[in-house]
Amino acid sequence: MKAAILAGGAGTRLYPITAYVPKSLIPIGSRYVIEYILDYLKHYNIHDIVMLISEKESDLLRNHLGDGKRFGVSIEYSVAKRIGTAGALGAADTLLGERFIVYYGDVLTDMNLGEMVSFHEKKRAACTIALSTSVPTDYGTARVNEEGRVTYFEEKPIIKEYPVSMGILVCERGVLDYCKPNTDLS
Repeated sequence: MKAAILAGGAGTRLYPITAYVPKSLIPIGSRYVIEYILDYLKHYNIHDIVMLISEKESDLLRNHLGDGKRFGVSIEYSVAKRIGTAGALGAADTLLGERFIVYYGDVLTDMNLGEMVSFHEKKRAACTIALSTSVPTDYGTARVNEEGRVTYFEEKPIIKEYPVSMGILVCERGVLDYCKPNTDLS
């Protein structure tokens, strides 16, 4: 399974730091956010990475990560205009497999990704979104029915009363049918 890391967004959650540094290259301790993300994915035996980046981040991320070998992974790059998640995924269509992880480039977690993938398989879902039940903030929110299915999803809503997206998804290839390349469909 491959992971598509969204590292080309505006990084508004981390502004003003991201005015100068891509969100994935923000240092935490002695390492960058992207290095923690790569270790997390490797822990779940995901070694094939597609970096979804914009031209602004392209040189900085490529210079740091290269082909990924020194981090124990293989990295391919998809460079697109600064568009939403769906547009970036659409632009990377040919690089993604039948099932793939979408991982926001500024997320650090210890959530059990293996359990999420098992849940996704059990439900035979097209897309599974990790949600947090913590107090919602300025992130995408979801309404979930009693079977655990998302019935409504809203990016950065005005009313904040539902669980929030953690920025980690498990997707089947069919979701790419809804992702037009270079279109802002966040």
